Order: sequence, then structure tokens, then C-alpha cells
Amino acid sequence: MKCGTHIAVDSVVNLFSEKNRKKITPFAVSACMVFVITMFIDSYEYISLLKEIEIEMEDLPILERQAKIILPLNFALMFYRLVEVMIDVIKDKILLIY
Repeated sequence: MKCGTHIAVDSVVNLFSEKNRKKITPFAVSACMVFVITMFIDSYEYISLLKEIEIEMEDLPILERQAKIILPLNFALMFYRLVEVMIDVIKDKILLIY
């Protein structure tokens, strides 16, 4: 995502001509955003469930939810990056597919 590409999305978008890629790219980024939002919500619910259970990790003396909080944090940061990519695509600074 750092360079504005994703292999699975690229392989679908590359099926189209360059003219059509410019039209499809914002939709592809939007689809990725929907996926990341869904995963953020699900990971947040998972962490909430772990909070109720209050179990420790098997190999570390910390609560499992403390270690797995990285999941929603990661998806939040991915969403932020996708917003940056979308802004660059809209401003024609980058084309998602090279």
C-alpha cells in the first residue's frame, strides 16, 4: 500500500485499458476501504470479547487483549493510508496501477 498498489486489486484492474483504469481506480481504492473498515469493526469486537474473558497469553504474562490490540490499530492505519492514496488518485498525482 505504500506505493499505492495491492497485488490482488492490481490483477483485476490491469484487465482494463489504461483509459478505463483511471475510472476504476477510485472504485478499487473504495472497495479496499470498505474491507479495511469491516476488518476494523470485527477486530474491535474481537478485542472487546477478549476483554470480557480476561485470559492471559500462554507464553507471556500479559492479557491476550493487550497483545492483540494491534489488530484494530493496524486496520486504522491502513485506512489512513488508503485515504492518502485516494486523495493522490483524485488529484492525479498517482495512478493506482503502473
